[in-house]
Amino acid sequence: MSMNKPALKQLDHVIARVDDALSLHRLFCETLRLPVSWDVKAYEAFTSGGISLGNINLEILTVGAKVDSPTKPRAEFCAFAFECDSLEMTVKELQRRELKCSSIVPYIESPSGDLPKTHLWTNAFVDGLIGTDWWTRYIIFSTKMPGYMFWANLLRGSKIEQAGMSRLFNGALVFLVEYQYQNFTNMPFWSDFKNHEEKRAFDAEALRAAQG
Repeated sequence: MSMNKPALKQLDHVIARVDDALSLHRLFCETLRLPVSWDVKAYEAFTSGGISLGNINLEILTVGAKVDSPTKPRAEFCAFAFECDSLEMTVKELQRRELKCSSIVPYIESPSGDLPKTHLWTNAFVDGLIGTDWWTRYIIFSTKMPGYMFWANLLRGSKIEQAGMSRLFNGALVFLVEYQYQNFTNMPFWSDFKNHEEKRAFDAEALRAAQG
């Protein structure tokens, strides 16, 4: 990576953490008529849905189970995800610039039954860009320890992972994301595209067609 080239390509999406991702997603796409970038889907430790804001997306996130009657309803921006041309090269460049950055962490979906595991996206977490947090620093340190992915996969969907995610997505997290489009063959809202540029252009056009 050239020293004159920006390490990050652009802001990819911002994340709003709420107690009920489905309800807020419906408010944006059904009531306010904003285009859906991806439908609400429940993963093992979180639920996520995406709304197109043009050149970036809004991810609506619930960590763990939906909270039906929270004593203090949660609705706050909690994270910023950046796209880069090459996640591996960007991590090396951030480390060269002496920024605290985690190792590359793949997210591999493990469906029930006999369905194969699927690598959907890859992340790297960054500390010190818009603040610092001891839990983020701990996660960054943990990803560099031998056996991290073994334990991460073993605890996938557990109360321990949910608690860890709840703490991580609790303030102002910054992370990098790289999507694995070659594995999106059966994913609605994703499988029609070969890369992220195609999808972003489609989502931006959908917002223009809806007149903003």
